[in-house]
Amino acid sequence: MLDVVRTFEEKQMKKNLPQINVGDKVRIYQKVKEGGKERVSSFEGIVIAMRGSGINRRVTLRKIASSNVGVEKGFLIHHPSVSKIKILKRGHTRRAKLYYLRGLVGKRAQRVKEKGVLAEAIVWEELGSDKKEAVKIEESEEESGEKKSGGKEDKKGPEIEAGESGEPKKSEDKEPETKREKKLTQEEKKPLSQDEKLSSKESENK
Repeated sequence: MLDVVRTFEEKQMKKNLPQINVGDKVRIYQKVKEGGKERVSSFEGIVIAMRGSGINRRVTLRKIASSNVGVEKGFLIHHPSVSKIKILKRGHTRRAKLYYLRGLVGKRAQRVKEKGVLAEAIVWEELGSDKKEAVKIEESEEESGEKKSGGKEDKKGPEIEAGESGEPKKSEDKEPETKREKKLTQEEKKPLSQDEKLSSKESENK
């Protein structure tokens, strides 16, 4: 009988799950049914306790909500409603239970010593109707936000065409109209020669 139960539990268990430790900052996505509709809600917090083993593995997350109120929520990792698990930060702790965070207030209630720097978030996701499981690695939101804020768009100037020799062609700037007008006025002001004067007088007499 025990063998039958174990085989059934093994079939229901999720595979390729990332290792979650106490002190890690985790975000868990859970399916919620409301009437005929289904939506996905997420809960992000620090892992303060882990209990059970196998299919009964349970994780307790804690976060500080608005008006400095602590909120805790427990999740059965292998429950079919859990569709996605995202590990944002790795924590370094010396305790199996972080219940002392309940007595802290403000930023200290959210501070746990980090274990190195996790440049990329570890993501486990249940994909499709076939319930295929996959572990992905994504950039953490903090680093992507820094890249967006820090990266400036390069303003490119006007493109310069290269000649046959590979050297950039010099742009032939057209003379402005003011310069042309000045040249015309200077040509008109030039003194006329004798032949031009005679030709102009003959045209006037006619």
